Amino acid sequence: MSRILLLTKSPLSEVEFELQVEQLGHEVFSSMQLLQLCLQDELSLDFLSIFHQIILSETIDNLEVTRIMNKLKRYPLILLRKSNELLAEKQVQQLKREGFSDYIANQMSLETIREALSCLEKREEGLFFTLPKRSPKYDLSTLDLNNREMKLLRVLYEQGDTAISRDELCLVILHKKSSNSNMSQLSTLVKRLKSKLAEQGVEGQIIETFWGKGYKLHASVFDQVYFDNADAVI
Repeated sequence: MSRILLLTKSPLSEVEFELQVEQLGHEVFSSMQLLQLCLQDELSLDFLSIFHQIILSETIDNLEVTRIMNKLKRYPLILLRKSNELLAEKQVQQLKREGFSDYIANQMSLETIREALSCLEKREEGLFFTLPKRSPKYDLSTLDLNNREMKLLRVLYEQGDTAISRDELCLVILHKKSSNSNMSQLSTLVKRLKSKLAEQGVEGQIIETFWGKGYKLHASVFDQVYFDNADAVI
């Protein structure tokens, strides 16, 4: 038995097709809302992974299908195009070039639909995959950091892809000119901040050290975090 997601603009028009597929022992979930979420790139890939096959209804126009396929065909999903009519071999090959595994037509008999879905199941038998998870976006202002750690984090965040020198950080964070003692304090602060961010779920290198230049946040951090109150006074 397969779990099938049918993306459509008209769930009512899919009732007969759903009944046919359910007669074959498959579960079908037909949704217009999920179609809209997919078009807005807001549909969780973790959610999609629970379905064995995803069918794009003939009620979806070709332009929207292209937008959806550009998002989904990068992942090992079984994607089918539903049609109102039987397609010529040339049309089927074009669908496959676009990223579809095959197509299903309303005019197909129950036996043909059964064999089509069965072939797809066998083709993917033994294939297990995990879709990439979207890392949660952390609001940095809510993390468990002391005032000095939060201040350092904000300074690095606002610098973006530009490293800030240790001399400048001593002035901004410690309110002191650089010295061996202050440089040591700064190094300890950077290590502590990096450790705390990692403990609270931020992944990757987090803070990069550039000898002779200073520090900056690693590019991967900006994909994982944000400041909800960016204008807050440091």
